[in-house]
Amino acid sequence: MAKKNKLTLAAIDLGSYSIKILLGQTDPQNSKVVPITSLVLPSQGIRRGSVVEPFLFNQAIQKVLEYLKFKKIYIDNLVIGLNGDYLDGQLSLGVLRFNKTNHVIDANDLHRIKNEVQKLKLSPNRHILQSLSNSYSLDGQKNILNPLGLNALRLEMESYVVSVSTPVVVQIEKIFNNNGFKINNLSLSSFAAAQVLLSEEQKNFGTLVLDIGFQTSNLIVYADNQVRLLKIFNIGSQHITNDLAMGLKISLSSAEKLKLQFNDLGKNIQRSIFLKAEEQVYKFKIEDINTIIEARLEDFIDLINDSLKTLGYNFSLPGGIILTGGGSKLTNLTEFFSLKMNLACQILKPNFQDFKVNTIIDKQDLSAVQGLLYLDKFYINEFNYFDSILNKNQPETFLQKWLKI
Repeated sequence: MAKKNKLTLAAIDLGSYSIKILLGQTDPQNSKVVPITSLVLPSQGIRRGSVVEPFLFNQAIQKVLEYLKFKKIYIDNLVIGLNGDYLDGQLSLGVLRFNKTNHVIDANDLHRIKNEVQKLKLSPNRHILQSLSNSYSLDGQKNILNPLGLNALRLEMESYVVSVSTPVVVQIEKIFNNNGFKINNLSLSSFAAAQVLLSEEQKNFGTLVLDIGFQTSNLIVYADNQVRLLKIFNIGSQHITNDLAMGLKISLSSAEKLKLQFNDLGKNIQRSIFLKAEEQVYKFKIEDINTIIEARLEDFIDLINDSLKTLGYNFSLPGGIILTGGGSKLTNLTEFFSLKMNLACQILKPNFQDFKVNTIIDKQDLSAVQGLLYLDKFYINEFNYFDSILNKNQPETFLQKWLKI
């Protein structure tokens, strides 16, 4: 067996507010991916996850390249995380019937049924990005995780499939390629975040993950160890800032500062607070600030409840709500959601026990890029490999190939 060398992996989360980058290396001794450093840059040319000004976005990617050259870092594998309303998810069912009563499910059958699942009627400008989870049924027996080697007359596979706008992906790929980067994989960022935030117990019993971004927010519901629902909302933390700016007649920068400093959300307090910003001192009533913020948060609650209704009224979430993303930093947000949704709510941060270099990024912002960095690990023993249009011809994941070196 040839000697394994360390390989450098990079994950980039393309947000509308910032571009977050996490670099890691494979450890030849134990096959682990160890994070080594992180970087955050202001987003340029991105709105709701889409590139709207290619020139500005290209400048941002050039800054990433300059940083890597300065650090003398060569990237062996690049994973890009996507967020935006150009993504969509839906359940898809594939069915195979066999003639022999003693037919044994093999790898070829799993490949065939995967193709059946992917036979979705999509518009010409859309492609499948990835399958988020698979659930098999054999002759009516449901929730089988791996049917390989089992006998069946009928094999079914239900998968939650994410599709993406092809022009969006092509444009992103083109800009990265022009700067010397080859994208190996694409993934839904919030799905990647869920992998490092949720335990197997939370995935199994039912948990909702709400990734609150700057301009958009993603909702993912897990139950029975599979994705049951994906929704992308065109609402994010920026909308709260905008509401405060208009309602209180202050600048956007002052409104953003007020939002992050405000710690009386949901409290019925009859007093005023002061904000020093832009060489001025503002005085606001706490009840006025609460009224503005809570009105926007009620929009979140309505969107979540409407989405959950599609799962049926008997559906429950014992695992409660997990908040993540930059927009989840609002003080007392968990208490607000818990009260309104009548569910346990908490904010989770990724675990960086192996981190060797101090990061200037709040770890709460790094859940998506850490998940992206580790995605191969989650797919290593699965048959639902990435279905990105960028790697249709890659039957093995990057980490699988490395393990064979």
